[in-house]
Amino acid sequence: MDRLNRSPDRWAGAALIPVLDEYPVDELTGDLLRTFAANVAGTGGGDEESGLVAGVRLDVAVMAEYLAVLLDVFDNDLDEQRMAVGAARGPGGFETLARARRYLGANPYGARELVIAFRKAWDQVASA
Repeated sequence: MDRLNRSPDRWAGAALIPVLDEYPVDELTGDLLRTFAANVAGTGGGDEESGLVAGVRLDVAVMAEYLAVLLDVFDNDLDEQRMAVGAARGPGGFETLARARRYLGANPYGARELVIAFRKAWDQVASA
């Protein structure tokens, strides 16, 4: 919101601001954050959108997706077997989440790819 509010173009992000200002009324879950990320990603866009607004939209959507994964993984189902998988190297390891976090501010595209890779690997472990 601060980045949008500091824009000299007062119309920049006008459609995005109400979506960013929403507060969840339900318990915060991974699914709720993924819905929020989809709403953010689907708001605005188009040829008139400035790079600033597109960047904010992408940053927020990827951060929400990342936080959704954290809520999904670090829950009451995190047992010794899953901890061992997380401690191992590879796309399903916690190191991948740490790398994704490092990229969130600098390269959200890279962060998103790491989050997707982690989630895919982790989902395979969870279903096994």
